[in-house]
Amino acid sequence: MGHTAGVRSDGGDERPLFGETCARPVDALQHFDHTPRFEPGTEYRFSNFSWILVSAAVEAASGEPFLMFMRRQIFDPLGMNHTDAQSGSEPGPDLATSYFPRFGGDPRYGPDPMRPINLSCYAGASTFLSTPSDLVRFALAINGGKLLQPTTVQLLQTTQRLPSGKDTGYGLGWDLETVDVAGHPPP
Repeated sequence: MGHTAGVRSDGGDERPLFGETCARPVDALQHFDHTPRFEPGTEYRFSNFSWILVSAAVEAASGEPFLMFMRRQIFDPLGMNHTDAQSGSEPGPDLATSYFPRFGGDPRYGPDPMRPINLSCYAGASTFLSTPSDLVRFALAINGGKLLQPTTVQLLQTTQRLPSGKDTGYGLGWDLETVDVAGHPPP
C-alpha cells in the first residue's frame, strides 16, 4: 500500500489489462510482469498493480467478491449511494466524461476524451466512480472515526521512510501533500 514493494506498474494503456475482462482481482495477476522494479523496501514508485494485489488480498481475507465487500462494508454504511464500480463503458447522461488533458504543445488545448476502456481487471486501482457528495461522506467518516479508528488513520496517513532515510511523501494508500487553499497554506 506504500508503493515500496517493487511491484511493476501497467505503464499506460499499451498494457494488456485494458483488453482483458476479469471477474475477480486475482484474475489480473496472470497479466503482471512479476520481475521486481527494484529491491522491495528500497524505493518508492506508484503502481496500479499494487492496488490490484490489495484488492485480491481483501477478497481472499473477506471470503467475498471485492466489489461486494466494498459495497457492504464501505459504501452502503456511509450512504455512498452514488459510488460504484465502472467497467469503462460509455458514460451515462449523469456522469462526467473521463479525459486526458491536452498539453501546451497541442494547439487545441482542453479535454481530450478517452476512448472507452475495460477497467474490470483494475479492481481497487481505477474502477470506482463517485460524486463529490459521496467523497465528502467518505472523508467525514475517515476523519470522524466512523470508518476507521483514529490510530489506524494516523498509520495510513504517515509517510513511509526508506532505508536511506528519505520520506516517500506517501502513506499507506494516501498521497500526502499540503495544498494551499485560496492562495494560503493550511493553518
